[in-house]
Amino acid sequence: GEMREDASRWTLHHELFNGEGEKCAHISLRGAWLDLEKRKLTVPPSELANALHKLPEGEDFVYKK
Repeated sequence: GEMREDASRWTLHHELFNGEGEKCAHISLRGAWLDLEKRKLTVPPSELANALHKLPEGEDFVYKK
């Protein structure tokens, strides 16, 4: 996945495996934070951004500016 340094936009990749350990699905999810009052994209509160930065990173993880 990837995430902007300010955590305002991100992409997560999920890989699903069956009981035999074979990869059966790859799901890519893109997201951004929306200010519901201004109806515009925004950055998350610092506490949430800090929590996002603490999530484990996969081998293909990158920060985007």
